[in-house]
Amino acid sequence: MERCEGSVKAHSGHQSTGGGSIPAPSLHYWFGETEEAQWLVEKFHYSKRWPSNVQFIVTAHLDGGLFGNKGEAVGAVVYSIPPTRWSVPVLELSRLVRADSARFQLSALVGMSVRRLRRSGDVNILVSFADWTQGHHGGIYQACGWKYNGQRDRAMDGLVIDGEFVPGRGANNRFGTRSPALLKERGIEAEPHWDEGKHLYWLAWGEGLKTAADVGLKSVPYPKPGEKTRASASASDVRQQSGDFGRVAGVAGERLDPEVQNGIAQARTWPRSKPWEATQGQLASGVAGVRYNPTLQSEARNLGGRYEVGPKFFALDTEGRKHVLHHELGHDLSDQMLRDGSAWKALDNGKLPQDLNGQTTPGEIVAEGFALLHTDRRFLESRAPDLVRIIEERARHYGFPVKASA
Repeated sequence: MERCEGSVKAHSGHQSTGGGSIPAPSLHYWFGETEEAQWLVEKFHYSKRWPSNVQFIVTAHLDGGLFGNKGEAVGAVVYSIPPTRWSVPVLELSRLVRADSARFQLSALVGMSVRRLRRSGDVNILVSFADWTQGHHGGIYQACGWKYNGQRDRAMDGLVIDGEFVPGRGANNRFGTRSPALLKERGIEAEPHWDEGKHLYWLAWGEGLKTAADVGLKSVPYPKPGEKTRASASASDVRQQSGDFGRVAGVAGERLDPEVQNGIAQARTWPRSKPWEATQGQLASGVAGVRYNPTLQSEARNLGGRYEVGPKFFALDTEGRKHVLHHELGHDLSDQMLRDGSAWKALDNGKLPQDLNGQTTPGEIVAEGFALLHTDRRFLESRAPDLVRIIEERARHYGFPVKASA
């Protein structure tokens, strides 16, 4: 491979179905070209959606002719922070796309991105999901030598409103919830949309190999095209495949991080400070541990005792903002419950609902339950009365604010 200024040049070929090699134009790989990558995703990717919390981008370009080595963008790979919570640094390959007219192997693009990430030293575990709903079994990841962890069970991935599919994150952004029941109370008819389960692939190197084993990632035989390999729904498999990989060996379940303790203390002032009613200007300086980040692509995120909100946060109504903040605070509680085993015990005993406002993993269900305790307790009591008792007991144990019943 030859390095070009600001890019990496590669010559690739495409194997025709009739045999022989059809020469493909030289490709030039560029890094951080967000505009071109987003255009490719929105035009050619089946989701038509740009992911949140993007961290790393590689685009493949044709020769530029008179314009040098940056011609038309014909492919992109996008890595982002996973929407599910991991206890270790992980990047998710969240979009892989190629223009319909392009003739090159996507495995080459993935390989280029992995080599650059390995050299960066910033991360040593990558994950990606092949969507069985779209008929994807992960052939590209198999060609690149990624490990296969298994296929998770079906999950509610969004809503159908007026015949249109609205992704779960998009529903949260627009309405502050993805719950069909809550939307019906507002006069919005919505039906839950379920995917067919996704195949989880992962790749690790260096210390990441040990960490992958610690968090429960495994390597099982690859699925074949058209083969449905449903994962077991046992509690142990849920821990490995759900995205809640907080149960790492050596974590003391009863110990709270000092930053989290400080965050809890700040949150106990929320009934007075009401950060969900603050303006962007007020939150720019911080209000009770909540700070505005104008570059944040999601509505909010938990930084371990500190909470950031982005522009999308202010598109929600006051109740929606309050719910989002308590959901993020709830993640500190759910992380602790995953560590001390109480979340897994509740799961094993059938005390966790399979779905709560579209959340289907133990950690997300606890975080959503904690938010509902503060914003819609009556709904939670009717939907999951056992969860109310469990969250209240654990929240009081660790000093989290608990709203008294009316």
